[in-house]
Amino acid sequence: MPSFELVQAIAQQLLYSIFLDVKFIFIYLVIFILIKKRLEVVSELDSNFTKNKKLWWKRNIEEVVIICLLSGFIGGIVSIYFGVSVTEKGLELIFYVTIILAIINKRFICFSYAGAIVCVYTYFFNPELVDISSILFIISLIHFIEAVLVKYENNSKAVPVFIMHKGQIAGAFVTQRYWVIPVMFLVIINQSSIRLSSPINVNWHTIFDYQSFLGYIPTMSVMLGVTGVLAFTGYWDISITMLPEKKAKGRAIHLLVYASIVLISSILSMNIDIFKLIGSFLAIVGHEFIIRYDLIKERNGKPLFLATQKGVRILDVLPASVAAKMKLQRGETILYINGKSVHTADGIRHALVNSPTFIWMYTEGIDGRQKIYEYKCYPEGVSELGVVLVPRESEVTYQLDSIDHFKILNDIVDRFKMKR
Repeated sequence: MPSFELVQAIAQQLLYSIFLDVKFIFIYLVIFILIKKRLEVVSELDSNFTKNKKLWWKRNIEEVVIICLLSGFIGGIVSIYFGVSVTEKGLELIFYVTIILAIINKRFICFSYAGAIVCVYTYFFNPELVDISSILFIISLIHFIEAVLVKYENNSKAVPVFIMHKGQIAGAFVTQRYWVIPVMFLVIINQSSIRLSSPINVNWHTIFDYQSFLGYIPTMSVMLGVTGVLAFTGYWDISITMLPEKKAKGRAIHLLVYASIVLISSILSMNIDIFKLIGSFLAIVGHEFIIRYDLIKERNGKPLFLATQKGVRILDVLPASVAAKMKLQRGETILYINGKSVHTADGIRHALVNSPTFIWMYTEGIDGRQKIYEYKCYPEGVSELGVVLVPRESEVTYQLDSIDHFKILNDIVDRFKMKR
């Protein structure tokens, strides 16, 4: 079982990797840019957002740090206990490949790409660079963690958009999330590098043979230590045919299957050499397959958020709005407000023109069930609901074909917005 020494070494190296390792300045810069980009999207969707901008930054930074610390600590215990190891040169190459891939396209920041590319290079050109079995295990571990994050992530962070789908205007949700997960490895350290790693005495049986790979022979000047690297993983998706929360559940299952396949390849590769190459290719191809399969499925399916002939359909409910307090749901169709039938956004504004202190609303859900909502707001009254509606006609739509390149969030706020 993991000893106190193991837990202490991982905690120490985790804090060093996150807060003191200067080589990860680039990673922090990327995190800042991604969070800032999302800030632009959210602020455009909600004109009142500027009042809570500092709180938004605080929550996002806290989320990054908490997920980073928790996932890194749990994953670190698992990886070090199993004997996952790497050479200093191998670790540096993975880091540099990650930077290059991030420059090419931010979608390739995921550790599965950089790790697998280095594994293929190792297999053909430098067998002593990295332990391929260990890297494949780390890729599977990261995606087990990602599956959990995708499943339980708050889907209010999905961005509502309008697209042109087979000649029709449809509502959709784009989700683009990034997580930083510290990855821990066993590595040989000496007196000159002891400050960069946390020394540890591995006195238990490990699954991976780190001693043979590292050529480790304990001496007074050479020790075994724990070192870490910050690994990126991300979730990109678009929901056209189903609610984003349902889509997230499906993606989580796909990630679990993917992680399991890579894990099996990692275990088999310890005794069957060819599985080192098979697992490396599966890590790249499998990840791409998940993304492409989901995109093709959405492209060919029937859109869920189409405009209705009667009433107006809700695409999204803005946080802390009247609609959110009334617990209106995505996909519901508003038919009547205070006895007045509504067929457009102007119809909603007309029904609320006098800021009534009490409203009742008649709606129809995606399943065809009809509901009645009531809401009191005394003495301020209600002047707007705070919903994003699916338009019947609009010039500001996004072509689905361009989603293939996953650049949709770069200019989404400049292309369309419809808040009512």
